Amino acid sequence: MKTLGPAWKPVLIALLVLAAGGGGWWGWRHFGGGTDASLPTAVVRRGELLEYVRCDGQLWVRQAAYLRAPHNAQDLHIMWLASAGKPVRAGQVVIRFDSSELQEQMREQQAEVNSAGAELRQSRAQARLLAEQDRLGLAQAKVAVEEARLEAARQAILSPIDGAEARLALRTAEAALQVEQATVVKHQQSSAASITRHREALMLAQAKLQRRQAIFAQTVLRAPVSGVITYMSNNRASFANPQTYQVGDQVFSGAIIAEIPVLSTLEMRGNLVQADRGQLQVGETARMHINALPDRQFHGRLYAISPLTEVVFNQGWPPPRFFIAYASIRHPDPRLRPLMKGDLEIITRRLPHALILPARALFILNGKTVVYLRHGRGFQPYPIRVVGRNPQEIAIDGLAAGATVALQQPGAKAPAAAGKPAMPTPGAGVRAGART
Repeated sequence: MKTLGPAWKPVLIALLVLAAGGGGWWGWRHFGGGTDASLPTAVVRRGELLEYVRCDGQLWVRQAAYLRAPHNAQDLHIMWLASAGKPVRAGQVVIRFDSSELQEQMREQQAEVNSAGAELRQSRAQARLLAEQDRLGLAQAKVAVEEARLEAARQAILSPIDGAEARLALRTAEAALQVEQATVVKHQQSSAASITRHREALMLAQAKLQRRQAIFAQTVLRAPVSGVITYMSNNRASFANPQTYQVGDQVFSGAIIAEIPVLSTLEMRGNLVQADRGQLQVGETARMHINALPDRQFHGRLYAISPLTEVVFNQGWPPPRFFIAYASIRHPDPRLRPLMKGDLEIITRRLPHALILPARALFILNGKTVVYLRHGRGFQPYPIRVVGRNPQEIAIDGLAAGATVALQQPGAKAPAAAGKPAMPTPGAGVRAGART
């Protein structure tokens, strides 16, 4: 057998190196080495998958107590306010107004009441005095008539001439009696009118005083219910840049200064797009996430949906229209406050004992829905059927629990353009869950 010369030795060494490198590369690609081994993975688990509709929401209260400035009061200034955002008890003082001017007005009104009362008493005393004088005058006039009648009867017997004079004196006495009686009636009417006038003046002064006293009683406002006090914006102080009411602000008659929401009536109101409205029914379970309380998840029920769309002005221009979903909160947290923003999730379908994977594990390859299933030390595409989904997870059919799939497309298994993630497509950016 002919042996190779020294010139072939470098060629043989190069061939051996290439063969070893090719075999290593093949093993690295097919048995999980390199990129495939570093891919993030997930394990198929069995559990419950929830399909839901998600929308932006905000907390509201169905019931709140409002604190108003006194009516018919002018130039009232706030003298003291309880701390905003702090819990208050029913009956606790929360607002005090400057009442010095009201107190001065009350003193003036009290003086008017006293003066009117004195005038009424004087009028009544004068009426009693005049009535006594009239009674005496009337009695004297009656006595004079009787005396004239007796004298006329006596003179008629003695002499015709004296009898005629006596009868004339009788008629004069009777006329004087009639005049006295008319004077008595006039005095009675005059006294009654004077008493009525002074009584009405007293009642008017008392009414003014009582009105001032009622306003004075409202210069100290107490909490009608227990809750957390929130002060309203004072548009009168600065219409362009309104601030909440502060100590020293002037308030107009009947202005709403603060509100105390009844936290037990807290609810979440969400903005539903038309595409999601048809999927929901009143009574479905709801979950709520509040941005200010990321550590808590709240539960409740959808109890109403607005029959017509409403314009929402804080979401761009032109303002969009939404259906309003109303969800109750089963166990509200004391830290919750009205106008807090968050997400409202209304559960439309439950899939118990489903095989669940992260939504990132789903891909489209050559028009088919696949996952990349671990095979040996690598991953191979495996067709599956999606039976349910939400933005985070999918429920599938075709794999067993415990199987491992890749969350990223293996680079060597398919061209970059052939396989791409098959993610859920929420409706208009608002819809969060879709039925399959």
